[in-house]
Amino acid sequence: MDIGFHPSGPHLPALVSELAVQSETFAQLWARHEVQERCHGAQQLRHPEVCVLDLQVGTLRVVGDKSLIT
Repeated sequence: MDIGFHPSGPHLPALVSELAVQSETFAQLWARHEVQERCHGAQQLRHPEVCVLDLQVGTLRVVGDKSLIT
């Protein structure tokens, strides 16, 4: 799913609506509008079977790639 590359497309509102209905926590977090672009950094995920995963996050944007234009 590449919704993050096309935030003005039709799929993001549908996904947000679905998540907000299924999770009150998500709805509250989304309502705060604390959303920002993140191209690199560290992220920690808590998986119920694997425990804590420390990940390095990176996004490579290719100059001239029109699929990344919103």
